[in-house]
Amino acid sequence: MDYIRELDIDPFEVIEIGQKILVRPPKFGEKSFYYSNIQDITDDLILISVPSSESGRPIGLRMGDLLEVALTKDKKRYGFFSQVMGRRLEPFFMLEIRKPGKIYIAELREYFRVPVYIPYRAKIVVETYKEGKLEYTFPKELTLDKIFFKGHIHDISGGGVFITADKKLEVGTLFLMSFSLKEEEFRDIPCKVVRRHILDRAKEKEGYGAKFHNIDEKVREKIIKFCFARQRELRREGKL
Repeated sequence: MDYIRELDIDPFEVIEIGQKILVRPPKFGEKSFYYSNIQDITDDLILISVPSSESGRPIGLRMGDLLEVALTKDKKRYGFFSQVMGRRLEPFFMLEIRKPGKIYIAELREYFRVPVYIPYRAKIVVETYKEGKLEYTFPKELTLDKIFFKGHIHDISGGGVFITADKKLEVGTLFLMSFSLKEEEFRDIPCKVVRRHILDRAKEKEGYGAKFHNIDEKVREKIIKFCFARQRELRREGKL
């Protein structure tokens, strides 16, 4: 995980029983994340369920193994270092890991990008608030033919996409994007253009980097899950 800054707070203002976590043992490689959750917290230890792959296969960890742990709270990403301290068999099999002294607010490396070629549909919007609730509406100054556009996603991560479009987009443009990943449909995902790239100057072809904007964390986790699966496919095909 890429740590932005260390927080001068008690880590247990963030860490709670019942939280879902991502665990990465460095010995398995920097892009190997496994799913777990916090079962209990004692004076000295955090008890977690045995980490497993997205297919449910548990991973083998030994006493002393180092861990990187990532979690989400209030739509923010946090991380800390820990170490396997032991095992418990009752009331079910759990791992004991060391309680951290420090916690970091983090941008996780799980946002690695994977190449794809996926069609999408989109519409340009602006943010408005009605009775304190966020809503997306069409810009009044744009006609419908300038609001709707389509194109292809060329790579995707848990943080955003790189796209081409049948209309020119400006940095800062907010839009809602709909697309499919495998059998999963994603509708009206908020995105914001953060950069433009000239792909072919002669043909005036551009590409756009867009980050997911105020995305629901459950949606982000589904996209990350797809990225893991896509990464494995590319490795099997010898393309990664």
